[in-house]
Amino acid sequence: MSKKIIYLSGLFILSVACAHKKPQPTTNISPESTQASSIEHNKTPDAKPVQKVTCLVNDDQRTILLDKQPQRCEVFYTKFGEKSQVAWAEATPSLCRDVLNKIKTNIESKGFKCEAHTDSQKTAKRDTASDQDH
Repeated sequence: MSKKIIYLSGLFILSVACAHKKPQPTTNISPESTQASSIEHNKTPDAKPVQKVTCLVNDDQRTILLDKQPQRCEVFYTKFGEKSQVAWAEATPSLCRDVLNKIKTNIESKGFKCEAHTDSQKTAKRDTASDQDH
């Protein structure tokens, strides 16, 4: 009886040890195509794609910063004046936008009012102000 148990245990271990998933085929994205998509999204080829979300409740301010470069993106979170990196990605830049949206949703559920800013919006405000001076 014990030989049967040992034999069956051995077969079970071998069957589990040999089970593995086949590797999934990978798709290669060239840096040029990644850069082109970020430029199209920003519509300003010289500007670095940055998005900033500022959230306020009373005197408490939180900031989420998405810094997107051609081959890498980073998400920074500032709370009580302390800035920390909360996410980064190289192969999947959409991950950073997902993290930013999750943080924003979480903060808004706590009563914060959030407003998004981009570099192009800041430039437009400066241009409008300089037009009014003349």
